[in-house]
Amino acid sequence: MNDGMNYIYTTILNMNIRSYFLKQVPIFVSAFLFCLTFFPLGSSICFYLLVLAWLVNGNIKQKGQHVLRQIAFALPILFYLLHVLSLFYSSNLHFAFFDLGEKISFLLMPLVLTSFTFTNRDIQRYKQFFIAGVTVTAAGCILAASYQYYLNGEFSTFFYVRLSRFLHPTYFTIYLNLSLLFLLENFFSRTYQTSRYHFLHYLIIPFTIIFMIMLASRTASIVALISVLIYLCLTLVTRKMNSREKIFSVLILIMISTFQFITLKIFNRFSAVTNVIESASETPTGNNNNVSTGPGVRIYLWRNALELIKENVMWGVGVGDVKDELMRVYAKNNYQNGIDNRLNPHNQYLQTMIALGLPGLFALLLLMVIPLWKSLRKRDWICFLFMMIISMNCMTESILERQSGIIFFTFFYVLLINFPTGRELSPGQKLININD
Repeated sequence: MNDGMNYIYTTILNMNIRSYFLKQVPIFVSAFLFCLTFFPLGSSICFYLLVLAWLVNGNIKQKGQHVLRQIAFALPILFYLLHVLSLFYSSNLHFAFFDLGEKISFLLMPLVLTSFTFTNRDIQRYKQFFIAGVTVTAAGCILAASYQYYLNGEFSTFFYVRLSRFLHPTYFTIYLNLSLLFLLENFFSRTYQTSRYHFLHYLIIPFTIIFMIMLASRTASIVALISVLIYLCLTLVTRKMNSREKIFSVLILIMISTFQFITLKIFNRFSAVTNVIESASETPTGNNNNVSTGPGVRIYLWRNALELIKENVMWGVGVGDVKDELMRVYAKNNYQNGIDNRLNPHNQYLQTMIALGLPGLFALLLLMVIPLWKSLRKRDWICFLFMMIISMNCMTESILERQSGIIFFTFFYVLLINFPTGRELSPGQKLININD
């Protein structure tokens, strides 16, 4: 009798816990996105709360099988498993397990996020929380820079690393780029134009553009400009703009051109690129201990990375030995700057090939190309541009080697593919989920 009562009590308790956690999922996702830019610890806590909700939800095996049947969601898992397999030929297991921990969201995010069904209202709310988090962080950076300027009178506090207090400028620019695309999507949305908050876009969009230019991240800024131009052109072609929308679009382009011109006059980070390329081509060894600027460093890093790749082209050196092997090549080529700062190749494609060889590079290319192709066919322009932003920035940064890049990429990769944004629905209408 007592055993029967204990069973009933345990069942009821488990049901209550399950119901409670599932009801909190939208809150966990919203808090995760709001904290993503300025409070990574809080964002990580929210992510693992989502994992817990996924575990108590049950049917893990069945839902996992659904995920693996979808190639777009199987690819991040495959990419992670290749890292796991490289443990067998890695010598530095301590770093290998650390790296696997950093990249765990490649495995968990597709499994966790696709197990929940969200309405269109939920998706819009998540985007708004992401926009709010990015905007609040940018405003905080402006206030901090203003205070520093008040103290020391140095105008450079409003640019690049001195402005970006929470993230590296490249990653912050990527976050702002996606936030700007979400803002433009809302601005041109027939559904959202009736919202009482629509007027805020006239303030937040210009602020986002100006702040993004002030961050002065070379590649990320160029990619952001390209993505905005593409989105405006696609919007013009695929839907009929009214006169107000056309005027605002033109003003956006004028604003980008004007503030970019002003920034280049005050804080020009592009001027060194041509000189660095010319000097690098004149350096026989391709290694110069005195080079410390961004474009100069990258040229020497890429040359050293390619040398290491040639030695281990098939399977790579293993995820645990990437740093150690790079330091060996830097030492061999007397590239002291790389050794002192323990620099990675600053190119995700080279980074992956060093670690995993040709299979890893092939998996990474599939991870980029297949969603690009599918979103292009479906005319899901936000997803298409998101993948374009990531794939282009991976050419000059090892985006998927830092937590701020990994968790950002894996979350929006799954969210934008699983819940497409290419069509307008009524606020309560559910979007298609692969597990429905």
